[in-house]
Amino acid sequence: SITTNPSRSRVIAFRVFTAILVAGMLAGGISTFLRIEYQVDLFRHLGYPLLLMSMIGVGKILAAIVLILPGIPALKMGAYVGTFIVSVCAFVSHVVAHDSALAIINPLTLTATVLAAYLLNPYIKIVSAERV
Repeated sequence: SITTNPSRSRVIAFRVFTAILVAGMLAGGISTFLRIEYQVDLFRHLGYPLLLMSMIGVGKILAAIVLILPGIPALKMGAYVGTFIVSVCAFVSHVVAHDSALAIINPLTLTATVLAAYLLNPYIKIVSAERV
């Protein structure tokens, strides 16, 4: 259910997680879109075509922008879902590539951050399974 008067600590936590998420998405999106050497090497290592770099980079940048704009709940939901999908796919890719624990934990951290930002967002109505 939607909280009409969210607690101050919830709003602060939401803003902190959102700021971390937006910063990460902007940094990752810009470095991917600009095809920074590290990102190119990573895409090659994971077996992805470099063509995806432009699409994923733009998607991350747009998601970050949408998450900081006021209102537009439908677009925000799309940004949360898209970010969640990208982070889970990155996790699976690193596991399949037998990468280090650090490489595997990084996308899980992003997944946890996007879930925290979404669940703490006092402006999004979360429908429980009981109501469906």
